[in-house]
This record gives sequence, structure tokens and C-alpha cells, in this order.
Amino acid sequence: CSSDLESAYNATALALSPDGTQLIAAAQERRMAVLLRWDLTTNKALPSLYPPSESIKTLSFAADGGKFFTASITMRYTMGDELKVIPGAVIAWDAKNGAKLVEMSNNQQLIVFAPDGARFARLVPHENAFEVVEFTPAPYRPGLMSSILPAIEWPSRD
Repeated sequence: CSSDLESAYNATALALSPDGTQLIAAAQERRMAVLLRWDLTTNKALPSLYPPSESIKTLSFAADGGKFFTASITMRYTMGDELKVIPGAVIAWDAKNGAKLVEMSNNQQLIVFAPDGARFARLVPHENAFEVVEFTPAPYRPGLMSSILPAIEWPSRD
């Protein structure tokens, strides 16, 4: 399993469910992200998922194991004379069936998800601050979120 992953894909992140029954590897396949999943109780592969991004930078499970989260940043590259842009996203997924629960745009590389899966924090690089974003527990619709709490500035270095 690991040698296949290393030779066929460029792995960028790993996550193990809290109960140890599911492993997810974020990888790249032909300039697109793929989530490779395994059921560790049966040692069988689960259906792969294809988030709309080039590379997953952050991958983690909620503490209850019912959801997992991915974060990617916007990637830009040229193909010939054409500029290609693949937008970044933060996505909450159902760990059992792989369904998207919430998706929103993202361009911040440093993100951490709360263990309860209800929010995440990310740096706001040019504002010397961070923000906490709360997910809306509603049926999946791209870009849906309940609120971005006011940005919190770093303490001064006096």
C-alpha cells in the first residue's frame, strides 16, 4: 500500500480517524488532488474523492470521526500561453459516505480545525491577524458558512 502510494501519487497529507478504522491520504494525480481512503478493519480501499483543487495542504478528522476536513489554497500555473487558476477550498466531508457537507473558498495555507468540527482558524497574512470561521450545519451548498468571526490581531511586541 505505501509503496504504491509513493510511486503513483505525490502524497501531501495523511489523517487517521480517532477510532483507528479509517485512513485518508491526500495526494496529487495529474495536477489534481485526490483523497485516497482505506477501511482499516477490512484493509479495503474506499471510493476515492476528488476535491476541486490541485493540492490538499491540511487534512484532519473531527474528534467523533464522523467528519473530516480538507483545506487547499489557490494554485496558478501556465499551460502554453494560458493561465490556469484552480481555486482553493475548505471542505467538510462525511467520513462514512464521502459526501461534501460544506465547501467554501480559501486562500490561506495555515489552517487548523477544531476537534468538534464546528469551526476552523486560519491566518490572515497581510493583516497580522487570524480569523475563526464557523461551519453552517445545513445541506451542502458551495460557499455556505454561518459566520466569520471578527479577525483577531496578534499582540504587540512591546
